[in-house]
Amino acid sequence: MFPTLSHLIKYLFNVDLRLPVQTFGLFAALAFVLAYQVFKSEFKRKERLGLILPFNHKITVGKPASLYELIVSALIGFILGFKAAGVISSYEYFSYRPLQYMFSRNGSLAGGILTGAVFIILTYYNKKRQQLKVPQTINEKVHPYQLTDTLILWCAFWGFIGAKIFSCLEDPGSFIHNPLTFLFSLTGWTWYGGYLFGATAYLFIGYRRGMKLVHLADIGSPGIILAYATGRMGCHLSGDGDWGIVNRYPKLAFLSWMPDWVWSFNFPHNVLKEGISINNCAGEYCFVL
Repeated sequence: MFPTLSHLIKYLFNVDLRLPVQTFGLFAALAFVLAYQVFKSEFKRKERLGLILPFNHKITVGKPASLYELIVSALIGFILGFKAAGVISSYEYFSYRPLQYMFSRNGSLAGGILTGAVFIILTYYNKKRQQLKVPQTINEKVHPYQLTDTLILWCAFWGFIGAKIFSCLEDPGSFIHNPLTFLFSLTGWTWYGGYLFGATAYLFIGYRRGMKLVHLADIGSPGIILAYATGRMGCHLSGDGDWGIVNRYPKLAFLSWMPDWVWSFNFPHNVLKEGISINNCAGEYCFVL
């Protein structure tokens, strides 16, 4: 299988590239992108049909940058610079262990401080350009599709929390034995926990904006279906545990054009490193079921 994007490119084009991108992570990100587009499209369609309506939202304009906004900008800038500059200086380590690197304490302190300072300056002057002598409170008309960014963000946030909570419930022994390690590990995510928490966050936010639950469910269903299918393809391509009983049936004649691994496969080089060792295999992913 193709645990990283490099393995997939090697298979398709016979080109060796060292790209620190996990195949499953790539498809998970793609699932969010596709869901975002479908959600936005469905919100617009329902508004055209008159089933959901724009609403007014009070905002205050013309205020200078607050201390909170400056601190948030500084933190975001520091984290981005800390990691980005660290990747440049430690690319070899990052290319082999991208997730471990991103969640480690490794990085560039100078890069973080410099980028954080730049973010503070940009935030300050951006608010300065819009500042009024007397700040004004206005009613802004908001279309439902304009909530898509917020919805996806909160669905992801609560979805990851739900996935981890349900993982703890599925394996209470491991959680009780070492709770901190289990909670903050990069493995152990249960999809239906993420689905339940994410969907609840989506319905709650939409309902508070005056939309009926039945319309919200109708809007969200296509995006959720597409996102789930995309994520599962990432699982399959990377060999991330989407295997079941042994398939002893030969591939059907009308499917002869498909690669064998689409019909049945024993997941060599799977990303979970499960199974038996592959003889004469060099590299990190050398196991086959």
